[in-house]
Amino acid sequence: MISELKDLNNQEYTLLYNSPLLVSILIAGADNNIDKNEIKRAIHIAAEKAQNQRTHIIEFYKGVNLDFEEKLDNLIAGYPPQAAERTPEISEDLAQLNPVLAKIDKTFAIVIHHSLLEIAKEIARSSGGVLGIKAIGIEEAALIDLPMLNDPSNMFGH
Repeated sequence: MISELKDLNNQEYTLLYNSPLLVSILIAGADNNIDKNEIKRAIHIAAEKAQNQRTHIIEFYKGVNLDFEEKLDNLIAGYPPQAAERTPEISEDLAQLNPVLAKIDKTFAIVIHHSLLEIAKEIARSSGGVLGIKAIGIEEAALIDLPMLNDPSNMFGH
């Protein structure tokens, strides 16, 4: 287990490990259509994170990547099929990550938060546009900064 996560209970731990998947579903499905290119991009980004990051974030993303597609499919199946209902539910679930990030090492929380923002931006970009023009749709643009998450660099503690 990653030392920065030792104080988390099972629910908090699961939520943290599911957060890249939830961000993927949120952004990819913002336009009401979760397409395979967006999901593949999410998988690729998570895999890159595991190989290109330093410290314990590598171990975190190795855990995220285990059975990534299966976990992603299971999470998608657990939410409503329409973005109008799915987006608020996922946003609420992601908001529950705020006390979890506040509970762990601040530096590690900042790195995770930053990586979630990167995933959101990459997925939004992967979904379209012509020659990169307007590649990020209106629906994705409203969510890309993950407004339901607090920036851990502004939190007190650790």
